[in-house]
Amino acid sequence: MKRSVLLLLLAVFLLPIGCDGVYDTSVQGVVVDWDDYNSAAVEDPGINDVDVYLYLDETLLDEDLTAWGNDGTLPDNRLNKKGVKEQAYYQKTTTASSGGENGVFNFNGLMWRNFFPEFGNDGDRATLYFLFYHKDYGMVKADNPVIATSGVTNKLPQFRIKKALCEVILSGYVVDMNKKKEGSGSKLPLQGVTVGIYMPIEFNSSTGAAEAWETEPKYTVLTDADGRFEQKINFTKRNEPVNQKCTVKLTFDLTDYVGYTLTSEAANQYSGLNGDAVPEVERDSANWVLLNGSESVSLSYKGFDGTATTVSDISESVGGGAGPDFTEKYDIDNDGEDEVCLPVTLTCNTDNPNGSSYRLGESVYLKQYRFSTTVAGSILDSTGTTLNGSVTLSSAADYSNSETTKTQLISSGDTPVYGYSMSYSWTVYNYSTEYAYQLVYMKASAGSSNIDKGATLISGRSENAVDFIKP
Repeated sequence: MKRSVLLLLLAVFLLPIGCDGVYDTSVQGVVVDWDDYNSAAVEDPGINDVDVYLYLDETLLDEDLTAWGNDGTLPDNRLNKKGVKEQAYYQKTTTASSGGENGVFNFNGLMWRNFFPEFGNDGDRATLYFLFYHKDYGMVKADNPVIATSGVTNKLPQFRIKKALCEVILSGYVVDMNKKKEGSGSKLPLQGVTVGIYMPIEFNSSTGAAEAWETEPKYTVLTDADGRFEQKINFTKRNEPVNQKCTVKLTFDLTDYVGYTLTSEAANQYSGLNGDAVPEVERDSANWVLLNGSESVSLSYKGFDGTATTVSDISESVGGGAGPDFTEKYDIDNDGEDEVCLPVTLTCNTDNPNGSSYRLGESVYLKQYRFSTTVAGSILDSTGTTLNGSVTLSSAADYSNSETTKTQLISSGDTPVYGYSMSYSWTVYNYSTEYAYQLVYMKASAGSSNIDKGATLISGRSENAVDFIKP
């Protein structure tokens, strides 16, 4: 009798071991946009590219959700106490289009072990927990867990999520560092500047710091006639009850302009030009201006009408601060070359995520570095008669990279009148006056004679006339 009881008890304890207690199932679901779902104008509210994380333990899910809320760490990058990556979720997939519907996801081969199944040896049920992540929706926990039955494909209820975006209106004002607005002492606003706004790939929402940015600007906006720009910027909201930050990088693109505070990197374009460079070239302080990078120019200048004046009379130094710093460089478009960037840290009030604004505290100063003008004049003999010939212009004393033009007949009559006209462009960074000057070497050839002369060209002015008189 005792032996029979012992065998019976042994059979009871061995019963679970005889059944493997392993169950499997498949689940299928869809993630849709909450607002699109409630809009009659949207036919398919499904959201593609949503990362779906499936958990069998809600505590692990909550830990991953907290980590993302603290510093943006995704479940894929979870670290254990030893600093080693450790996956807490059971499976992960991404929503995509399937069967003509967007936002669909599937988990196949989902398995669990249970020695005491709810339906005996024939089947069991498991409780599933979900996290959803998308850059425009943030990290979202499913409102309720889902019960899945083994042995069948479980069609899950629709998951509806809302965009979790902070909206900050960024605005600013772009001006010319050296030019004055007509009739005003203020700086000239620059119209048509392309402002590129680059968003970070991932960022710390407490400090706004990031290590990498998207390689294309998410937003581009042009400055208006007043030099102003304004752009709404969205970035993902974290699960934090504090103001959240996001650093963006701004680029300012206008032909022939550069950010002011980087101008010191350029070499002084005038450092090699002085009165002793080429003794045979005619020059004196009355018709040369030597700009040496100082804040003021004291040399005199002879107007092309022969009237002596000072540089300050025709080109005042435009004062004021330097504006925001352009000292940061970053290869933002991944082309191997650093771009000049202006970093701006935006703050989003999480209590009012669509009501934040940020205006640059200082005007953005751009400085023109590329200039052009037209040089015109004549070659004359000692009697004042114009001669047919050619004129060569160069910024180098040896006339390397020179430009040459022939005189043309500009009027007819008893005595033909000849003249020349040529355009010239130059680059200069370190100047502080409203107009930019360039010293050039010029040479006129008429018959067997060559006439050398030095000249000062002025940007933005039409009086760049240089006449050559044959001895």
